[in-house]
Amino acid sequence: MVKQPCSFAAGVLTPTCSPSAQIGEYISPLLLKAKSLSSHLYLRSCAATFTQSLRLADALMAVKGRDEETVKQTRCEDVVYRMWEANMDEYLAREREWVKGEMNAIAQAWENDVSLCRRARGRRCQRFLPHLGS
Repeated sequence: MVKQPCSFAAGVLTPTCSPSAQIGEYISPLLLKAKSLSSHLYLRSCAATFTQSLRLADALMAVKGRDEETVKQTRCEDVVYRMWEANMDEYLAREREWVKGEMNAIAQAWENDVSLCRRARGRRCQRFLPHLGS
C-alpha cells in the first residue's frame, strides 16, 4: 500500500510507493481468467502483458524532469522483472508443456500421414529421415 503520495515516475523506485504491486494487482486477475480458459491463451496473455509492462520502463524514461540519477533504464526494467518474477516459473512450466504437446501433435500427425501413405502406396512413401530405416 502507498504510505505517502508520490508520482508514478518517482515512486516506482522507492520502497514507500509500489506501482509495480498496483500493476500486478491489475494483471493477476487478467492472467487468472486467461489461465481458466486455456493454456495457450494464458501463454499469449503473459507474453503480451510482459511486453507491455516493459514499455512502462520506456515511458518512465521519457518523463521530463525525472531524477536522472535515480530513474535509470535498468532500474525501471528491474521493477518490471520483479513484478513478473512470481509468474515466471509457472509461465515457463506451462510453456514447456504446451510446446511439448504441440510437438507431439505434429509428430503424431506426421506418423498418421506416413501410415496412410504406406497403406495407399506401399513402402515408397517419403520419410522425414530416410536413413533411419523403416
